This record gives sequence, C-alpha cells and structure tokens, in this order.
Amino acid sequence: MKKLFMIRERKKGPIVRAQDGDIIYFDNKMEAKLFRDRLGNPAVVSFAPDHKLYETESRGQRYKPE
Repeated sequence: MKKLFMIRERKKGPIVRAQDGDIIYFDNKMEAKLFRDRLGNPAVVSFAPDHKLYETESRGQRYKPE
C-alpha cells in the first residue's frame, strides 16, 4: 500500500496515530476523509511521504526520495 494520505489533529498539528503508536496511512483520499469525519474533531487530511506533493516539515520543501 502506498502512503499517500495521513490524518493530523489540526492543520500543521500532530499526526494521528494508532493505539500501538504507528502512523495511520491511507492510499485513498476518500477513506482518509471518512476516518477523519469519525474522529469528530478539527482533524485534517494531509499528504503522506509517498505523495508527490508531500513537503518536509523542517524545510517546507517538497520531499524527494533518493
């Protein structure tokens, strides 16, 4: 599964994690939105590392895997 989308608690906020501490990734944006809606808080869908528009948080630049 490609890691295209993930959920954050708010814009630029902490990433939502599973009970075991792993980041929850989605390869489908609609699935990510359905999960976000079930959380019932101001969570947002963000790009994840495998997405072509993913930006590194530290630099604000697009991530380019080597």
